[in-house]
Amino acid sequence: MAKIYDFPNANERDWREMELVLRESYKNMPDGIATLEECLPEIRAHWYEIFVSFSVQPSYQIPGPITEEQRNAIAVAVEGGVHLVVERLKTERIKFFGQLVVCEYKAAYFLRNGKSV
Repeated sequence: MAKIYDFPNANERDWREMELVLRESYKNMPDGIATLEECLPEIRAHWYEIFVSFSVQPSYQIPGPITEEQRNAIAVAVEGGVHLVVERLKTERIKFFGQLVVCEYKAAYFLRNGKSV
C-alpha cells in the first residue's frame, strides 16, 4: 500500500512564513523571543480566524427585459465591485492582524516583566 503524505495547505504555509517573519522581527526586542514564544499560540489562533479561506460567488437577478450586451455590462460591473471589496478585505485583514500581533506581544511582555515595552 502506498504511503500517504500530508502537505500543508496554503494557509498553513503562509502561517509558517509569517512565524519566521515574526521571529526575525522580534529577536532584537527586549525579551523578544521569550515573549514571542508565549504569545505565538494566541497570534496563531488569530491568524487562522482572520485568514480563513472563503470564496465569493455573486448571485443577483437582473429584472426586466434587457439585451445580452446590457446583461454582460451589468455582470462586468458587479464582478468589478466584488473584486474591489475582496481586495479591500485583504488589506484590512493584514492591517488588523498586524495590530493584534503588537497587542499580544505587549500583553505577554507585561505579564512576563510587570511593565510595558
